[in-house]
Amino acid sequence: MDTAVYPFGNTHWPDRDADEMRTVNRRTREAWTRSLRILACDVSSATEVLAKALALRRDGVHFALDLNFEDPRERAVRERSAELCATYATWDEVRLMLDDYTATIAEQHPTVSATDRVAIFEAMRLADSIVVRSWAEHARLCAAIGDLPRMVDVVMGNKPVLSRMAGRQTDVVVYAPQFRADELAPFITALGDFQLPVTIVASDAPTIACGIRFELPHRANAALARARVIVDASGNDPGVAPALASMGRPLAVSTTGGAAELMRGAMTFKVWNRRSILAAVANALGAAPPMFRAVRRDDPPRERAPIAFGALAPLVSVIVATYNRPDLLRVSLATIERQTYPQLEIIVVNDGGSDIAKVIAQFPRARLINGERNRGPAAARNRGLAAAEGTFVTFFDDDDEMFPDHLATLVNALQQTNLDVAYGQLINVIVPSAMLRHQTSAIAGQTALLDHADIQWAGSLAPTAVLFRRELVDRIGGLDESLETAEDYDFWLRLVDGRECARVDDVTSAYCIRTDGSNYSSHDGARRYLRAHQAIYAKHPSARSLVAAGRASMLEFFAG
Repeated sequence: MDTAVYPFGNTHWPDRDADEMRTVNRRTREAWTRSLRILACDVSSATEVLAKALALRRDGVHFALDLNFEDPRERAVRERSAELCATYATWDEVRLMLDDYTATIAEQHPTVSATDRVAIFEAMRLADSIVVRSWAEHARLCAAIGDLPRMVDVVMGNKPVLSRMAGRQTDVVVYAPQFRADELAPFITALGDFQLPVTIVASDAPTIACGIRFELPHRANAALARARVIVDASGNDPGVAPALASMGRPLAVSTTGGAAELMRGAMTFKVWNRRSILAAVANALGAAPPMFRAVRRDDPPRERAPIAFGALAPLVSVIVATYNRPDLLRVSLATIERQTYPQLEIIVVNDGGSDIAKVIAQFPRARLINGERNRGPAAARNRGLAAAEGTFVTFFDDDDEMFPDHLATLVNALQQTNLDVAYGQLINVIVPSAMLRHQTSAIAGQTALLDHADIQWAGSLAPTAVLFRRELVDRIGGLDESLETAEDYDFWLRLVDGRECARVDDVTSAYCIRTDGSNYSSHDGARRYLRAHQAIYAKHPSARSLVAAGRASMLEFFAG
C-alpha cells in the first residue's frame, strides 16, 4: 500500500541548542517511519484516502491520518482575488469587488461537500489517530465534519530557513512566498493606503497597479531585515510563524493558522477580511515581539498499543448462521480465524443449506452444526447459543468481515468496564454482487450509538459489532423464533433493557451490502418488516409519547 509519510516538523525554539534539536528531530523521524504509517489527506483526495484506509485496516495495519484542512474561505478568496486581478486594472476596483464577495463568502463556499465530509469522517474512524497542524485546524475539522471520532495529535510542519539580517526597521513585510501576488489581493487592498512602506514576499509580481513593493522568495531575508512588522500570510501551517518570530519583530498571524496557539502577543487577522488585516497590522505597530507560550517538543502521532491477552483470556464464541452461501462464508471465516484474540471458538450453524463440511475443514477453530431444514436466522442463532461454551458471545453474519483486532478490542472493553455488553463501530462496504465482493463501489459509515429512547422504535445494534456475556441469555432468553424478520432488533431491546453498554469508538468490522439484492435481509419485504415491528412494539409497550411518535413514524415508513 502506497502511503505518504508525514515529514516530522523541524520545530525548534530560540533557546534550544541547534545540535540538540537536530538530534531530537532525527530520532523522532526515525521512530515515526518505523512504528506507524501515515496517510496524508486533504479534501480533494478524501475518497481515495478512504479506500486506502479501508485496505490498510483489512490487512491489520494501523495508521495515523494526516489531515491538511485549509479554511475553505481562504482558498476561495485567493481564487477570487486572482480572477479579479485578471479582470480589473487597479487595486481600488479589486477592493470594491472583493469587499462585495467576502461579505457573503461563508454562504457562497460551504466548508466541505456532503460526499467529502462522509469520506473524511470514515477515514478518521478507521485511523488510530488524527494529525493536524494546529488546534485551529482541529476546530475547522469539527465545524465541517462534526465531533471528531479519534484522538488528535498536533504536529507542525517544517520551518523555513531564514537568516536574521541587520537593517533599518521601516517596512510592513507580508510573508507569503508560496502564493502568487494576484492571490494576495486582501493584503494588497488592506495595506494599499498604509502610510509606511509595505513589502510583500510572493512568488511573482501582481498584474494590478499598486504602490506596494514586491520581492521574490530568494529576497525574503533582505525584505525581513527591513521589517518593522511582519505579517505571516503563508497559509495554515503554524510552523512558519516561529521562524518569523525569531526575527524579534511584532508579528501578525492568521486566526486559522494556529500560530497564536504557540505565542503570546501576536496580532491576529482573518485572511478573507481586509479590515481585520489592516487592524492587525495597526495593532502590531505598537506591540512587542511575540513570546512563546512554552518550550515544547511535538510528539509524534500516537499508535494504539496492541491489546495483549494471556493464556487465561476468557473464551469467545462466534456464532455464524449460514444458508447456501459457501463462498461468502469462506471469506468471512477467514477474517474470524485471523483474529489477534487468542481464545475463540467459531460455531457455524448450517440452517438446512447445502453441504459446507469442506469449507469448515479449512478453519481449525470452527465447528459445524447442521440443521435438517431451513428455520431462519433466529432458530439458527439459538442453536449456536445452546452450543456456545464461551464467556462472551457474538453473532456474525456469513458475508461480513472482522478486522484482525475486532474481538480483542471488544473483549478489552468488557473487561475494562465490567459491563455485560460492548459494541463497536462498523463500516458499510457496498459491492455490486457476491461474485464481485472486493470490487467496492461505495463505502458508507454506520455510527453506532445506543440511545435508550430511540432504540425503542429504531436504531438496533448491528449483530456484527456487538459482544455480550453468555450468562445474559439465561436471564433474557434467546432470539424470538416466531418473528419472521427483525429478530435481532427484538433481542437487542431485551439485551440492553436496564443496562448500559460499553461503546468502542474503533471501526473494527465491515458490513457487506450487495446492490444485486442478494443480501440475506434483502429477501424480506417491507410488509414482513411491518408485521415484525408491530409484533415487537406489542411485546415491548411504552407509555412515552416520544416513543409512540417514533414507532408510528417507523410503521408509516414500512407501510409506505
